[in-house]
Amino acid sequence: MKRIAHIRHISFYLIGFLLLISFLFGGTTGKISGKIEDENGDALIGVNVQIVGTKLGAATDQEGLFTILFIPPGNISVIISYIGYKKVTMEDVRVFIDQTSTIDIVLQKKVLEGDEVIVRANQNIIRKDVATSVVSLSGEELAQLPLANVEDAIELQAGIEDGLVIRGGESS
Repeated sequence: MKRIAHIRHISFYLIGFLLLISFLFGGTTGKISGKIEDENGDALIGVNVQIVGTKLGAATDQEGLFTILFIPPGNISVIISYIGYKKVTMEDVRVFIDQTSTIDIVLQKKVLEGDEVIVRANQNIIRKDVATSVVSLSGEELAQLPLANVEDAIELQAGIEDGLVIRGGESS
């Protein structure tokens, strides 16, 4: 009986100690949340929201909402970026202990500029006067292919198959 009372006594102090520690560490950070939309008021999905100088950040969800937790209190800078939209940097965003700072942003579209792209094709021209597919290989090209015998070379032609083939099915 004394042993059970002793265990209860120790567990009571242990729980009290753990609660005290959680209160000490619980109130040392704040958070930022908000919504990001485009010029039409539509929510933007996957927008990057980062706190400058830290590894803290988030991406917006399907409704354009984001939340960043465990931010040290003070004035911070937040960078909001999304492909096809102008990057926004918000300076002096104030974060308070145990409070949520709210940021609502409207991003403006940005034209993505790129250099000139030249595409060149080096493919043989398709012969439109031939109704069926034709494979024309030179002796050198055949020598480079991994062929064991003449049968393997003939099987390169479309419609040629090895073994007995019955139209509409296969041989057993």
